[in-house]
Amino acid sequence: ALVLFFAILGLVHPVGAAAFATLVAIVLLTWLLASTLGFLISTLFRQLREIWPIGNVVFSSLAILPPLFYPIAALPGNYRWVAFLAPSTFAGQLADWSVGLGGTPITPPWLGSPVVELAGLVGATVLFALAATFLARWREH
Repeated sequence: ALVLFFAILGLVHPVGAAAFATLVAIVLLTWLLASTLGFLISTLFRQLREIWPIGNVVFSSLAILPPLFYPIAALPGNYRWVAFLAPSTFAGQLADWSVGLGGTPITPPWLGSPVVELAGLVGATVLFALAATFLARWREH
């Protein structure tokens, strides 16, 4: 699926080697972030029927509400910072920067810089990995 995605991206919006490498890194960090969060959540419940509603809430919070499928400019200017409460916003904004689509003004201004967005994505990934490492409930049955 990723090969197809990158092939289509190359046809629609050609990117250089640095942007391509950045996009691959963003995809890998986002995959690790989601995997560690999913693992942690799965260890907190005993029955599958208890997990699926939580999965819907987490998916909606991390993938649908943040500006991933729409530009962050669609949010009111003074409230764009709220989108950064979801770590997936860092990934989306960083991907925009890597292909030359970044630069939407965000209040506070430092929050919209690629360095802060990279730090936010890496920080959230490390935080979720540590949470999965230390908070997961291991069971024998």
